[in-house]
Amino acid sequence: MRRNKGKRRENTKPRIKVIRERRRGAFVLRWHDGDRWRQQITGCKSRRMAERQAAEKEAELLAADASSLSWSGLVARYLREHLGGLSGDYQATSLSTIRKFEQIVRPQYADEIDASDLSRFAASLRREDRSESTVRTYLKHLRVMLNWAADLYLIDESPRFRLPKTQRRHREMRSRPPTTEEFERMLAAVPVVRPTDAELWVQYLTGLWLSGLRLDESIRLSWDRGDFRVDLAADIPHYRITRQKSKRDELLPITPDFAALLETFEFRTGRVFRLPCGTDQAGKIVRAIGTAARIIVNDDGKHVSAHDLRRAFATRWSQKVTPTALRQLMRHRSIETTMKHYVHLDLATLAGELWSQKGGQTGGQAAMSLDNQIAKER
Repeated sequence: MRRNKGKRRENTKPRIKVIRERRRGAFVLRWHDGDRWRQQITGCKSRRMAERQAAEKEAELLAADASSLSWSGLVARYLREHLGGLSGDYQATSLSTIRKFEQIVRPQYADEIDASDLSRFAASLRREDRSESTVRTYLKHLRVMLNWAADLYLIDESPRFRLPKTQRRHREMRSRPPTTEEFERMLAAVPVVRPTDAELWVQYLTGLWLSGLRLDESIRLSWDRGDFRVDLAADIPHYRITRQKSKRDELLPITPDFAALLETFEFRTGRVFRLPCGTDQAGKIVRAIGTAARIIVNDDGKHVSAHDLRRAFATRWSQKVTPTALRQLMRHRSIETTMKHYVHLDLATLAGELWSQKGGQTGGQAAMSLDNQIAKER
């Protein structure tokens, strides 16, 4: 039985009416379950017997209502029994989905969720300018949760709804990688944004530029503890990575230029980059530095971010190693991800090679000329 949403439990008490059906002469039971009127034929021609059946039916409905699982109870069991064995990233996304759903829909009972609630949830996310990919991800996590509850008979059934269709993605990157000249402008802008600890942030930006690490990985990177460590004492400097995004533990060589930077670090314990903030705040500060340097990396006016520095790393190394080796450097599970989002040969470099003989220009001169032309068009 589905309850009338928004009402307290005591207001959902079924009131069963005993009505004689004139055509048959028998009594029928009628009640409203919160959604619509229900009816049950008793087969009794005696009102007393029909009223006895009505009392039994009302007790049955009240017992079913009392056994209904609250939304908070479902969440607690889902976290304890299902999410506990999954990865930290999946758990974090599920929790974020649940909290957002609670904020928008405010469910009270687990079995009151229907397709209308999910449609309203998706519409609210779109009004917040969330991408269709994000909306789809949230709905997928809710569907997994509700299907799990239905499989354990915690709810009668999982509501049926369609996920938004994924848009056909363009093969180009969402934003272009910054050039070396633009990165140098970022370093020059650091004292404007971080006047009290500029040296620390210059070191951090240089580390992002040379390592290609994701933002959260750079914050976790440690000398001697945790799931993402560096080892410079070995014959080949490498990362020691456990519980990573690809679900594998592995050793991965560090690029020579980043290893040379690490050799200059004075402290070799704890976190490699000793920033005074966490991942989210570090990302905001990097974007603020990119804004101060006035570096725009797409047609929508987006300023350079930490992930764009990772793109620049992939661009540089795509010209030096094979796609398979680049996939390993970027730690992608699929080569398609590497090819689709990161491999972007620098136009100025390629043009410099092709046009090196025109007008007696060297490759570097031709590349510099094209760089200047691109800068003017921006």
